[in-house]
Amino acid sequence: MDRLKNIVVGIDFSRFSETAFKQAIRIAKTNQAKLHAIHVIHADVVDDLEQTLKVTRDELHDEVRAAALEHLREFAAGTVSDGVDVELNVVIGVPIAEILRHTREVSADLLVLGVRGASERSTAPGATATKCVRASGSRVLLVRGDHPEPFKRVMVCVDFSDTSKRAVEQAVRILVQDKARLDVVHTFAAPWRVLHYMAPTRQASPDYQTQYRQNLDDRLRGMLKPFESETSGMDVECHLVEGTDPVADIIEFQKTSGADLLVLGTRGRTTLKRLLLGTIAENIVRESTCSLLAVKPAGFEYRVE
Repeated sequence: MDRLKNIVVGIDFSRFSETAFKQAIRIAKTNQAKLHAIHVIHADVVDDLEQTLKVTRDELHDEVRAAALEHLREFAAGTVSDGVDVELNVVIGVPIAEILRHTREVSADLLVLGVRGASERSTAPGATATKCVRASGSRVLLVRGDHPEPFKRVMVCVDFSDTSKRAVEQAVRILVQDKARLDVVHTFAAPWRVLHYMAPTRQASPDYQTQYRQNLDDRLRGMLKPFESETSGMDVECHLVEGTDPVADIIEFQKTSGADLLVLGTRGRTTLKRLLLGTIAENIVRESTCSLLAVKPAGFEYRVE
């Protein structure tokens, strides 16, 4: 698997972005990647200042950016380690749009964000993080506020789509780099329960149920076959989880297993162009209590409105 080459991390000086920055530094060092840190000053704040200060717009922008850049240097000074190439950027604009624009400009392999911003108090991911998961063409890592260390137990969700194959590849990358444990999980609604009104049928027979589960297990293990050399000797386990609510089932497995990173594809077997909007993936992003890596379909693009 190719290593990451360019990583973008969003900084708003909150404790969440401080942890995200530390995690991004660690990942950049492991991959020998360049790290692009970006802080966005909201244009509305600068516009308000412009109404009260007697300076030109250009002077005000230069002054605000210079002050923020100095603060960003101080913020990074205690975290950046030797061997990591870090570029610090300060821009004025709309945070979501500027972060995504910068991610595209540097052809980032990964966007790292704190799960919430400085002014957001909910336990769910904040507005900027959620929007970036929806819209970024790169993978997005949402880091919980208390987790700057290597991941110990990774859980990857599989629905057998092409995107979930990409998610497995990224989960294996983390497994190898962090020497973690990997749980490969597929949730399913058993047809003999969904179609219970048709019983007695062959779908309800014990032999059919055994055959059905074996087929799923074979397909799940087949997702790992391309990575046999990487996973040989590693702690990897496949799980079939039967239920009727995939979001609840996934979150319950994540909590029970103690996974500290959940990896999933942001669009599975669906034709929806607006990925995540009201889908299973967005609900998982909202309810997960650990860090989360969202993996995009090949060639994904999204127009920010």
